Amino acid sequence: MNGRGSSQPGWLLGGAQLAALLLALVVPALLDFGYRLFDSEVLFIMGGAVACGGLLSLLTFRVPLLLRLLFALLVICVLDFYFLASWYAVLLVAVVVVVLVVTRHHATVMQVGALGAALFAVLGVLSPRHSLLAPGLSAPRQAEIAHGGRPLLLHIVLDEQASPLAASAAARAGGRLDRLLASYVRRGFAVQTGVRSDSGATEISLALAFGPPGLPSGELNLLGEGGGFTHRVQRNALLQELVDRQYQVSVIQNSFLQICTVPAAQCQTYSRDNYGHAMRRFEGALGRRLRLLATLMHVEMLQDDARGIFLYRPLGEWAIRRGLVHSDPDRNYWTRPAAMLEIFDGLDTQAHVMRPGEAWVAHVLLPHFPYMLDEKCGLRSYAGWSLPTWVTKELALAPLLNRLEADYWQQVECVHARVLSLVDRLDQRLGPTNVRVLIHGDHGARLAKRRIRPKAERLQAATPDASLDTLVLVRAPGMTAGVNADRIRLADSIRSSYDALLR
Repeated sequence: MNGRGSSQPGWLLGGAQLAALLLALVVPALLDFGYRLFDSEVLFIMGGAVACGGLLSLLTFRVPLLLRLLFALLVICVLDFYFLASWYAVLLVAVVVVVLVVTRHHATVMQVGALGAALFAVLGVLSPRHSLLAPGLSAPRQAEIAHGGRPLLLHIVLDEQASPLAASAAARAGGRLDRLLASYVRRGFAVQTGVRSDSGATEISLALAFGPPGLPSGELNLLGEGGGFTHRVQRNALLQELVDRQYQVSVIQNSFLQICTVPAAQCQTYSRDNYGHAMRRFEGALGRRLRLLATLMHVEMLQDDARGIFLYRPLGEWAIRRGLVHSDPDRNYWTRPAAMLEIFDGLDTQAHVMRPGEAWVAHVLLPHFPYMLDEKCGLRSYAGWSLPTWVTKELALAPLLNRLEADYWQQVECVHARVLSLVDRLDQRLGPTNVRVLIHGDHGARLAKRRIRPKAERLQAATPDASLDTLVLVRAPGMTAGVNADRIRLADSIRSSYDALLR
């Protein structure tokens, strides 16, 4: 073998080195997105990385310098994605790495680099992985409850639940929304469609709704970020009242807003960020699931913080302009609809052991964007997923808003199918008279605008408001089944509903 042949690695070794870097680039990020090692998407990507490494090595086998430069590029990408926080640092590292791979020490550099990349990928795999809910619905509960005639209470907050009154004529055509409301009326629910939130921001509207009566502003009942939560409700008067009435209280909350602030309540928390493992529920849709995974990587690589890949930015922006991927660099929520269906799965399981004397309060981020579910909770085609225009910064033109609204209400139908199924399961076990239920939104659908601090005239306007108007459904003694469109403030509606629930 001549000197040239002995100085270059065999294509298998080169393929293994490139594959190690490709795995280090994608595997830790995928696990951060909530995927697990043996999820189909992760196995597919890992297999693709190994195959791609081998192919690239084979193609560059006769041009050793090209192989080294390709290795250097992947090293820079890994460092850029996970460790480097400025463009100047990327340039400096690029110069150093390129110089190293073109010197006579390139073989050692490549071996050390590949080993480091492999260790980084393995550490990502071995990092602790948590379930969606912590500590989880299987947490120990008291063996017996002296319920003293108290019923089971179920209180579900559907984040982003709009009022049908604010829907367009096209959305109301065909009577689908009327049939949705009628399904609750048949089960004995009083339906309030004229409910107006004080804010299009969840933390303000729910802080007022859960707080003591008479709060002049939602901020007065909010605490700053802390304990893993973006916002925290300072005083939850409704939970405290449940505890005072001797209910055993269980709360499902999310990391955006801490509502479980009563020490006697049992709290379960889920992250509002991505939980890719939930996508496994969509069997036979691997192509769409892989498109989602590519979207997650794309969004993460466009971040402006230390996780942003400066080298990817031109390619990512080109892909956005071509309509190949969505543009939303500020949020990580793409798996949220699937993850929230997992929350309903947990509630369905828990429904077999829920008992009178318990009160369950769940803040569920459905209906919520992206709108990827059809009315039967199936996964729609990737091209059919959509986002509100205030997220994408697109012009809120009528055709786009019509499509967004249609997508939104399909996902709403899916959500309420799950809610009604849960109610029916509890009714069958315990009897409707022993199951009292409150379901409501926190604000409207916000397809085009978010009215975070609306002016008084906006709050008092008689015309429907798609950003503020929501829905309240309650089944409790003294509440007459039927639909009521009278205007009422959300906090007032919830308070009167609790008065009926606890009657």
